[in-house]
Amino acid sequence: MNRRARLLLLGLGIVAIVVLLIILRPGGSSIDQAEATILVLGLDSVAGQSRSDTMILAHIKGQEVALISIPRDLRLQFPDGQFHKANAAYSLGQVGLAKRVISDFLEIPIPFYVLVDYQGFREIVDLLGGVTIQVEKHLKYDDQAQDLHIDIPAGEQLLDGKKALDYIRYRDETGDIGRIKRQQQFIKALLAKGYQDQSELNSLVRALTSRVTTNLALVDLFNLAKQLRGLEAEKVKLVQLPGDPVRIGDVDYLQPKIVETRNLVARLVRGLDVLIPSEVRLGVLNGSGALALARNTTTFLEQHDFQVVFYGNADNFSYKHTFLINLSGDARKADLVKAVLPGEVRVVSAEEFTALGEGSLGKLAQMGYNLAKVDLLFIGGPGFKVGP
Repeated sequence: MNRRARLLLLGLGIVAIVVLLIILRPGGSSIDQAEATILVLGLDSVAGQSRSDTMILAHIKGQEVALISIPRDLRLQFPDGQFHKANAAYSLGQVGLAKRVISDFLEIPIPFYVLVDYQGFREIVDLLGGVTIQVEKHLKYDDQAQDLHIDIPAGEQLLDGKKALDYIRYRDETGDIGRIKRQQQFIKALLAKGYQDQSELNSLVRALTSRVTTNLALVDLFNLAKQLRGLEAEKVKLVQLPGDPVRIGDVDYLQPKIVETRNLVARLVRGLDVLIPSEVRLGVLNGSGALALARNTTTFLEQHDFQVVFYGNADNFSYKHTFLINLSGDARKADLVKAVLPGEVRVVSAEEFTALGEGSLGKLAQMGYNLAKVDLLFIGGPGFKVGP
């Protein structure tokens, strides 16, 4: 793991601590319907130059908190018309340019910012008394060249500052997917942690004071704090702006997915009831016997950010049609999936599917498919194909 990757992970942990401080800092009177959009930047310093290796947009409204990670390689247009990576904004124009670039791209005002360096991570976690994490497997990694040694057993663990740093640095064969899941688990655990007394919180505030720069007034922090006391974990949404890897010239970028991004912002920031693909759960079955139909369709749907809970063969290979069976009753979910599928797809209810007699939901359940876990069941019929 290179130095940049380590600092990125460390920065995400620091961002979580900053948001925790904003949420739990004591005192002040509350403001009804208080709302704040805050750009949080985790800064790395190389050769005397600060860079934003971590960018997270925190949106707080009522008892809802959204933390939107902005990939550093996201290819965005700057005010001069040129395209750069998102994290170049701070290097080129400090916090003012960073706020403007992200604000222009997301089409929302961003009045507030918080700037953080990485140095106090271990100390702050130790001041919190550690963070309890359910570690999914034994995390072990040794790199003699970097003098990096990670050894965290599986199961529930109380991580001190060093172990917490190891946890968010660890990377295995799952790459960024597994690492992002661990980061999100860490942030949720940190945000859910309570305080035993006032002195503990005061110590945390003092530890952060010299490492945080913000234009949030103290009264703003107080008002947000009282508003969000008792925040429930499920009220914190952790997402990442979507993008596709591209190479332009000699530079690797993430090309933004504009439609998905607009829907995400509409839902999490503007409060509109917009469905996003990652909220739709599917089962994918091969009803024609075509080679790799279920697997290829699963890959296709996952590339469009849908969740595929299971895939495999249907109860027979004699289906005459391709079906999208709406088990949830939410027509929006079926419409969202149907819009990306090629060819003719019949959207039916469970009752309509049963009446047609081409297959049996009961037999599929007997085969081990947990239909209660999915919103929609896709069954590919003759001629259905995704990709070239």
